[in-house]
Amino acid sequence: MRALLLLMLPALQPTQLGMPRDEPGPKMCLCPEAVQRHVWCEVHNVGLLAGVKITSPLLFEVLDAHGHQADPNFIPCAACRKHYDTGGFCPDCRIGYVNHLAYMSPLTYHLALGKHTDPAILDCAACRANASSYGWCDRCRRGMAGNVAYTDNAEFNIAIVEFKRLLVAIEKMPTCDGCSVAIMCDGQCWYCKKQYRDTRDVPKEATPDSDR
Repeated sequence: MRALLLLMLPALQPTQLGMPRDEPGPKMCLCPEAVQRHVWCEVHNVGLLAGVKITSPLLFEVLDAHGHQADPNFIPCAACRKHYDTGGFCPDCRIGYVNHLAYMSPLTYHLALGKHTDPAILDCAACRANASSYGWCDRCRRGMAGNVAYTDNAEFNIAIVEFKRLLVAIEKMPTCDGCSVAIMCDGQCWYCKKQYRDTRDVPKEATPDSDR
């Protein structure tokens, strides 16, 4: 369903994406819970992904950080069925599987392969500093993408590409959260009609009239 949503992004409006909405009754702050579970706090209007604050409910909803249970009998893609059993990412479907849970983007899949770690318990100053952004510590043989830790350098290098994409998207939020969504999925912003590829605005192709 999430993959279908990403394909439909150019045609959808924010009100169709199931944004967090006001519910009757008192609200509780979920910020402490959000650090580990990637939930949206309606009290402070913020979500956390890998410890990074996201203030756009639109972007947070589309990122969909949770793993989803899947029934392999209803997975049409042969590669996805294999990855469901063994773990792995299908580049055609853009869905990854970790411990029989489906993750609907490269970012959330690679974050699931890391370990959420409280920076306060890290005894290495370099690792604590890396947890405020990202980086690899040669002494500890540990990489941090926000509060997600990796001990496999190769996996860290892959994950960090998507994590950097997230940081670019977050920078774009105050200007246009539609563009921030488009940055994450190499798509088109439904507001600005800008097309993004590898986090960059792709110029429109020159038309015959533009050369005159």
